[in-house]
Amino acid sequence: MLNLLRRHVRRAALLGLAAFATCLGLLSPIAASAHGRPQRESGGGRQAATGALSEVTIAPSTNGEPTEGSSATPTQEPGAAPTPTEEPSATETRAEERRARRGARAATGCSIDLVATPAAVAPGAPLALSGTLSCPEVASAAGQAVTLFQKLSHTTGFNTATGTTTEANGEFTFTLSGPEVDSVLYVRSDGVKSAHVRVEIDALQVAIDTPIAGTQLIAAGAADRTASDSAADANAVTFTGTAGSAAAGETVTLQREYRKEAWHRIGVGQVDPEGGFSIPHTFVRPGQANIRVVVHSHGRYAAAVSAPVSYQISR
Repeated sequence: MLNLLRRHVRRAALLGLAAFATCLGLLSPIAASAHGRPQRESGGGRQAATGALSEVTIAPSTNGEPTEGSSATPTQEPGAAPTPTEEPSATETRAEERRARRGARAATGCSIDLVATPAAVAPGAPLALSGTLSCPEVASAAGQAVTLFQKLSHTTGFNTATGTTTEANGEFTFTLSGPEVDSVLYVRSDGVKSAHVRVEIDALQVAIDTPIAGTQLIAAGAADRTASDSAADANAVTFTGTAGSAAAGETVTLQREYRKEAWHRIGVGQVDPEGGFSIPHTFVRPGQANIRVVVHSHGRYAAAVSAPVSYQISR
């Protein structure tokens, strides 16, 4: 009985050792894999980091330039001349000019103004302009050149109109002859610029001179209209008037009122170089006729309309 028990114990011990050896055999590859992979990954990371650093590293040389094969740009040595830059654009140039003018104005403390008298004038009438260049030291405003710039309506950009020189107290005057369209003006002197001043041109003064209001006019009869043109022309009425030399070359139309504020064209003419016009018309419908003329400005200023004139048309 004792011998049998000993054999069972030895058999159990052998089975336990075999099981333990089997476990060790299974765990060894797992442990090796767990410990080996980070080492390979860390080694690859060190190699990648080293490679990245090697691309941006510049080896020193005797002439200060990077070694061949390097992708880095050469560094500028202390005291070396700066690398040339591109030419400034037109926008940058204008900005620099504005800054320069502001700097000049701040340095001198001067200012300038411009006044138009009156602000609205008749076409072709002279325009009086005046202003003052003011500086902290009055002597600095004396004898300074002043330039007048003008921009006409329906145009782009300013053009030089004229120039003058300031008096001892900084005052100056201009006389702009015959502006015929709306304009914007400003002056500049010694780096300072005035505000813009707008000058408007009054509507043209258009009037019918003849026939005189209330005149009895004759209408061409049906027989006259069919007999011959000369008979109809004998009854034609010529309307004359003035629109001003500023309207020279402009189109002028003769209109008749057929009902309240309903005007119809009955004749066309053109303003001559002296500012006058002449439009013939033959009336065919008797009764009272309200007549007016309209001068068209082709966008330079508002169309000018004469006061209506009344006539009595009879057969």
